[in-house]
Amino acid sequence: MASVLFSWGVIFAASWIFGYGIVNVVYGRQRDLLGTLDIYLMFGLMFLGVYAEFFSLFYKVGIMACFILTVLGVFMFPGIIVSMKKKNDFRLFVGITHRGGEKEKKDEKWILIMVCVVIVATLLWTVKSPAHYDTSLYHVQSIMWIEEYGVVPGLGNLHNRFAYNSAFMPLQALFSFKWLTGQSLHTVNGYVCMLMSVYAIGSNNLMRGRKVLLSDLLKIGMLFYIFFNRTDISSPCSDILAMLLVFYICIKWMEYTEKQVDDALPYTCLCVLGIWAVTVKLSVASVILFAIWPAVLLIRKKQWKYMSANLAAGFLVALPWLARNVIISGYLLYPYPQIDIFPVDWKMPASVCTYDAMEIMVWGRDLKNVALYDLSIKQWFPIWLEGNNIPLIALGLAGGIGIIIRIFRDIVKRKRIDVRYGILFLYSLASLLMWLFSAPLLRYGMAYLLILICEAAHLVLEHHKLQSASRQYGIRWLLTAILVPAYCVYISSWGSVNGAPVWMQANYVWKLTDSMEIGDGVRVWYPVEGDQSSYDVFPCAPYVSMIKKLELRGEGLADGFRIKPEYGDLRLTGYGTEW
Repeated sequence: MASVLFSWGVIFAASWIFGYGIVNVVYGRQRDLLGTLDIYLMFGLMFLGVYAEFFSLFYKVGIMACFILTVLGVFMFPGIIVSMKKKNDFRLFVGITHRGGEKEKKDEKWILIMVCVVIVATLLWTVKSPAHYDTSLYHVQSIMWIEEYGVVPGLGNLHNRFAYNSAFMPLQALFSFKWLTGQSLHTVNGYVCMLMSVYAIGSNNLMRGRKVLLSDLLKIGMLFYIFFNRTDISSPCSDILAMLLVFYICIKWMEYTEKQVDDALPYTCLCVLGIWAVTVKLSVASVILFAIWPAVLLIRKKQWKYMSANLAAGFLVALPWLARNVIISGYLLYPYPQIDIFPVDWKMPASVCTYDAMEIMVWGRDLKNVALYDLSIKQWFPIWLEGNNIPLIALGLAGGIGIIIRIFRDIVKRKRIDVRYGILFLYSLASLLMWLFSAPLLRYGMAYLLILICEAAHLVLEHHKLQSASRQYGIRWLLTAILVPAYCVYISSWGSVNGAPVWMQANYVWKLTDSMEIGDGVRVWYPVEGDQSSYDVFPCAPYVSMIKKLELRGEGLADGFRIKPEYGDLRLTGYGTEW
């Protein structure tokens, strides 16, 4: 546990230093609109992720990357302290502390207790060994490649899932501290869950008996998401960060809307965060819809310089991810071979990309057989529904229908709708539909269902005017009665940590492997049974049939991999078989 707390402390300090510096240097006098601790920490985390991606293009992400980051942080720290003292920004660290009457002080004590509960709960789940199937399938090896080489041409040929290239993996490699601890820590998801839980509780009006806003309900929805996915917190999977970024952007969008902030600045900043979310998980691409309102606002005011600056910021965030895509797979976007503009010799076969895209979709529909790809929605929907959380899906779909009815009614009555509310509703509905008709695996789209439920719940509160003080307290205690026992059960997981050491986080699961030679003295390992790899051996890939069809582009692993010429015309899958 000590290693997890150490890692969290380092991530927090680095996120705060670089986030504070970016917001104050880039946005200058306008920083007052963004001057909250959560914004600093999220912008800082985004900077660290983009930094790790850029660094991986030139060198392995390890002690040198951390050393350079430390030097930059030490250089910036004195100036930040002076700036914080001048602007009285030390108050940000008080966070949930509130000066008021006795009633408010009691509320704050209760909030502090809940914050401590979720921190301990998240810590106990983070210290465990990852149980996520995909962690041993490809997460571990993806991180090791970044730790050992940064990026390698044609790596997707060795294992097609390496080509998923989530921006989360370089960030995880940056804070794995393998060079310091002797093993690769996997604490970033735990840190993000802890941070978002503290933010959701500490800034929530519901906890103080005030009028409940939509942003407050979305924070509750985010807490439920974290609780539902607690068993994956210790895994370096990309789903959690992507979904929490979606939640965070929706929450901040509503906070600015509820405060009647009309300046385009905070909304454009959320759009930059949205671009980072897309690089973490391409399936959340619909988040770009949030760019509609600030773009219209900037065009209307003819603020071309400011618009160009934000477009440049978004481009810088996406650039290293796009570059890594091309180096790993040969394509700008994987698995979409239609965008084929780079004539490189390590390019993955287009058939592998197409098959992988189809497989992602059929697995999302719980069909698990590419031969069933062409089934109509009438055929696959009942199968998918039966294999998923029916109550959650039913509530989410009902919420979406309710929102459509409400919007239609407001249009008929010619009632004015705040365009920012409208964009949030549009985004939530569009995201649900895109998820449902592409790859509706629950962990890819749980946030969309919960967001719709929160929106529908807020409409009910507003319609029935359930916002009196006494009713607010009733709602607060009802939700508290649900959340606190849930997190107590969450904490009770300590009994199932299986004797994890007090000091060091539990390591990745060990798998039995064998090896084969792929070049002159170069060996690649593969699992003896199944397709899951171990962290103890490197490099490791699951499919022997695919390994046999590869050759090195040079003398060593750093030169990358390509398909042997005699297999270039075959219609291959990522498993090395033909289809």
